[in-house]
Amino acid sequence: MNTTLADSTKLYRFISFEALLDHLVNKRFTFLKYKLFNDPWEGFYHKGFHTISENDSYSVKGENRHFIMCFTKRQISEAMWRIYSRDGRGVQIGTSVGRLNNLIAGCSTDFDCYLREVIYNDDIEKDDFFVMKLPKATMHEKIVECQFHKRRAFDHEEEVRLVLYAKEDRPDTDVHSLDYDPNDIIENVTLDPRLDKRTEDLQSRTLQILGFKGIVAKSKLYTYKRVLYKT
Repeated sequence: MNTTLADSTKLYRFISFEALLDHLVNKRFTFLKYKLFNDPWEGFYHKGFHTISENDSYSVKGENRHFIMCFTKRQISEAMWRIYSRDGRGVQIGTSVGRLNNLIAGCSTDFDCYLREVIYNDDIEKDDFFVMKLPKATMHEKIVECQFHKRRAFDHEEEVRLVLYAKEDRPDTDVHSLDYDPNDIIENVTLDPRLDKRTEDLQSRTLQILGFKGIVAKSKLYTYKRVLYKT
């Protein structure tokens, strides 16, 4: 896997409880094409026109080759819970770069794999982005690099992306799954901090029944402890 992150680096991912059940029941991890994401600037390299001269431009093929899984370096984030756990139906899973290396170890024949931190700036909206930021990059390098640029409006995510870049076009599917035992990938599961005790116990018990062996605990984000302040 192409990455500069140490194997010990901890990463977190916010997903629905149903998606977590899919990991456990079907023992698979699913990657999505950027066309399924909400941000219309995803895939800006393929969506834009690239000028050769005043009267000549071209578009870049390959938009059907990227499959993405998103993580964050932030373990505690109120914003992420609100965005990705609507109605308390989300969870946070914890993993590491080393574990993700194991996940993608068997797919190198069909994919190039990249794990990088996302760069946040608004320069992608400017027509000289490629001239200023990637003046000497090859087309392949630009195609890959542009998967790791987003606008500053998203910088609260502190995102780290795992990108599978298929060596051939895959126009017939918007998802790609890798089969793997979730206990070897997921270290812990954190439940929504707004859950009532009954739902917390139900979700914890469900994960135990399905064979999850890691730690399951409710987030303490909204736990209040009265403090005796020194004055």
